[in-house]
Amino acid sequence: WTWRERARTGFTDLETCHDLNYVYSDDYGRTFYNSAGELVANTTDNPITQKTPGIAVVDIPRKSGTVNQECQAVDSQGRIHVVIRHMENMDQGGSTYRMHYWRDNDGVWHSNKIVKTNVWNRGKILFDSTDRAYYIFDTGLIYTATSENNWTDWTLMTDQDQGNVNAEPLVDKYALKTRDALYIFAPNSGEVSRLSVIKYDLNFGKTKNEIPVQFNVSSENLDCNAVNLSDDNYMT
Repeated sequence: WTWRERARTGFTDLETCHDLNYVYSDDYGRTFYNSAGELVANTTDNPITQKTPGIAVVDIPRKSGTVNQECQAVDSQGRIHVVIRHMENMDQGGSTYRMHYWRDNDGVWHSNKIVKTNVWNRGKILFDSTDRAYYIFDTGLIYTATSENNWTDWTLMTDQDQGNVNAEPLVDKYALKTRDALYIFAPNSGEVSRLSVIKYDLNFGKTKNEIPVQFNVSSENLDCNAVNLSDDNYMT
């Protein structure tokens, strides 16, 4: 998570967001440990605060272009992955990147750039059965990276549905892990009452665990245009 503080003179609420923080619990949230495995908080008399030791795993200053935490997922080895956006080098005039942060099995955090972007809405990160990562923008752009290269090889997989998605997407994580099929559910761009399921068949073949020279991707738009999202017509 990130801290978002009360706005002060010269700041908006968004500009007060700072730091990427991490804790974990082995007892369903009764006690919490930092990334180094140190007991740092509990729900009885020691809550987590900004002064809790060792919880910040990435130092992100205020006014760095970050807005809360965007998305996270866990791969097959139990490693946590987070995607967040902020300015390069954390300066006010820097370019804004989607950044991928992940924690290895020794508790060390790593960072990789996905892409330079000015897109502000949230996306989704998820993994297939080989721990290949996919990051889906709310615009329909899809990037991918391989676990063999420690996800340093983020590459544009496809932009063929760019503009067909107009919100934070929903995805079918189970289908990706079991059938190499990527389903994206989101409103159509420009038509807020029309919902679509966009399907990608990911046929990587022998290059599945490598950086493919060419992605073999097909797309099928399954339109659900019977849904009319109005005050008197509810979707269940």
